[in-house]
Amino acid sequence: MKKERKLAAEIAQRGQFEVLAEELLDKNKREGKAEQTIKKKSWLLDMANAKLGKRPIMEITPSEVLAVLKKQEQAGNLETASRLRSTIGEVFRYAIATGVTVNDPTVALKGALVRKRVKSRSAITDKKKLGKLLVAINEY
Repeated sequence: MKKERKLAAEIAQRGQFEVLAEELLDKNKREGKAEQTIKKKSWLLDMANAKLGKRPIMEITPSEVLAVLKKQEQAGNLETASRLRSTIGEVFRYAIATGVTVNDPTVALKGALVRKRVKSRSAITDKKKLGKLLVAINEY
């Protein structure tokens, strides 16, 4: 009984989103991830922590996460919103793996954001035009 209470207290203390996000960043550093990757994740998690940081991770709902993502989407930052969803999901998967929660609300949000429209670029398919391009590059 005493062990169960101690474990519950530890999970409650560790169970805040920002605490688990920081643990995940530390884990990424120990794994030797690139410094730029760590900076990018930290930047994204700072956005998430503004709304979700103090919340117990077990109580965060998909609608709360969506509100954070919509803020970026409405600002026109579609790629940032997508990466933010992925990074928040990574925190939840880490929390699941460490036994703090059992649910990842970001899974339910797949397809909820506007996707960035990909612009196709034409390719040179004519051999003569390709040759001219290569000569121009070489002369440069």
